[in-house]
Amino acid sequence: MVESLSYGGFEWISADVTLDWIQSIPQDSSEGYIFEVDLKYPEELHDLHNDYPLAPEKMDIKFEDLSEFSKAVLNGMKYTPSTKLVPNLKDKKNYITYYKNLQFYLKHGLKLEKVHKILKFQQKPWLKKYIMFNTEQRKNSKSALEKDFFKLMNNNVYGKTMENIRNRVDVIRNRVEGIWGQSRTSLH
Repeated sequence: MVESLSYGGFEWISADVTLDWIQSIPQDSSEGYIFEVDLKYPEELHDLHNDYPLAPEKMDIKFEDLSEFSKAVLNGMKYTPSTKLVPNLKDKKNYITYYKNLQFYLKHGLKLEKVHKILKFQQKPWLKKYIMFNTEQRKNSKSALEKDFFKLMNNNVYGKTMENIRNRVDVIRNRVEGIWGQSRTSLH
């Protein structure tokens, strides 16, 4: 959270960009980019990257996707499909990633096949002072209560940045006519 974070100026820009342009974006740029791309994972990288593949994907894991070993471990038990973040060696279609990650993937051998969309935004390390202040206060704390407090101050901010606001519920307040013409508030 001490790195550059987006804060405004969001706009879609033309996806007609070159590989050189992508690789030339400075790491400390005041403008950040989120790319939607197709990436090819070349066969010659599979052995090298087998232990920890790049560009993980959120995938639904079905029984057929399990290795023979995993199927044997289950040994007839009921399997429930689940969604997991999976590092894999498959080609990526419509993969969404931050520009620094994309540069890293390209540097380590993945091939850019197509750029679908680019979201440009302003970025700066606007939380850095706050995070560093709390970290320093935690280091200098004399009691466990103070240490926990300053740790919580940073952890809460992190939790809020990770929160999916689409999962929030909207409460609608209406005035309704009640019995005998009395007005009251109704929450749905």
